[in-house]
Amino acid sequence: MLIARKAKDAKDNNEMLNILKQNYIDCNIENSSLSYIIEEDNNIIGGCNFYFIKDNAVINFLVIDKNKTGEKIGDGLLRAVLNYCLINGIKNAYFLGNNQYFIKKGFREEREFNKDVFEKTDKKSDTVLVCNIEKFLSKKCCP
Repeated sequence: MLIARKAKDAKDNNEMLNILKQNYIDCNIENSSLSYIIEEDNNIIGGCNFYFIKDNAVINFLVIDKNKTGEKIGDGLLRAVLNYCLINGIKNAYFLGNNQYFIKKGFREEREFNKDVFEKTDKKSDTVLVCNIEKFLSKKCCP
């Protein structure tokens, strides 16, 4: 059974960092950020890290174990994270960078945006992707 939940402790975050390393992704988990993980049979197989700025969420990364890609697990994790955001009054989710996964899921490029939204990230990119969370969650899953 798959379970998506908030990361509880450093052990959860360390397992997520190991998955990032396996996928050759160099990211950090800031203390002020939130993490969601997805488990299968009590094993962490993916994670998403994000933070809130006003009524926006900024996604730092979403990663699934390389042995589990193609199983729509990322879609489930993204939906769990965006549902958590919506419940907490967040209207939009952003991703800094040109990421085909997020584009495929319905994020679109935003030309004009408040740069303060990205104050906590060390990523550099001219491309910003945005998603209206309510619209996203009203659509059928797994496009």
